[in-house]
Amino acid sequence: MIQKVFLLTIKFIFNIFLLCFSGIYLNAISYTGIIEPIKKVNLSLAINGIVSNIKIKEGAEVQKGALILTLNNTIQKLEVQRRKVLLDDTSRLFYLEKELKVVKSIFDASQELYTVTGSISKNELDNYEVKYYKLLGELEALKGNKKREQVEYELEYGKLKQYTLTSPFRGIITKISLDIGEWAKLGESIVELVDSSTCFVETNIPEAKVHSIKLGQTSNIKINRLNKVIEKKGIVTYISPIADSSSGLVLIKIEFENKDLNIIPGVIATMDINSI
Repeated sequence: MIQKVFLLTIKFIFNIFLLCFSGIYLNAISYTGIIEPIKKVNLSLAINGIVSNIKIKEGAEVQKGALILTLNNTIQKLEVQRRKVLLDDTSRLFYLEKELKVVKSIFDASQELYTVTGSISKNELDNYEVKYYKLLGELEALKGNKKREQVEYELEYGKLKQYTLTSPFRGIITKISLDIGEWAKLGESIVELVDSSTCFVETNIPEAKVHSIKLGQTSNIKINRLNKVIEKKGIVTYISPIADSSSGLVLIKIEFENKDLNIIPGVIATMDINSI
């Protein structure tokens, strides 16, 4: 009799434990969605031109700032070199400064002679003064030209950079739509770059359930990969402030880490979201 009571007591306690433990998941609701990379961009060029070199192959990982491809830039390189030669040529500026220094000393001495001894005429003094200020004006104009040459050189150098396409962030090249020798059009998408080190799942939930989901809330994510279920911990990072007018559903996004790149974007994931 005592043994029977003991067994019933143990069974009762075990059932209570199961009920309490499972209560954590009673409010969990499952949703499905498509996995997307945190960044996915289509890269284009700011100018037209012929592709002359492709440094990266499709499927390759690139670092931020890595060179992807180059357009034929021979003429632009020559223009940059021409501007650099003009900018670096300071011979006229050097000799004009030397000449101005000599004329200034003669002008100062002439002023002293005219004032103290009167050994030179006013007309001679005026001629030295005119020559001095004329050279001073030429020097200032030449300095102004050098500033313009500096700006023009920087502009042409900036144009030269437009002949190259570089990676704006670390990621994987998933598509290159042109080959060497083909014409690249301004603004036309030619490279697709993806960063899937962090991914997110988009799903739509009924408007009535939105109040029970909060930003920062965790979610269990399950992905079928090679006949194996991979589980990830995700965080709710976005809840749309409006519902879709036709379906009444609300878009939410759940992010999760994928630093090992084990999860491929585009596959379906299942999420268990606990109601609060």
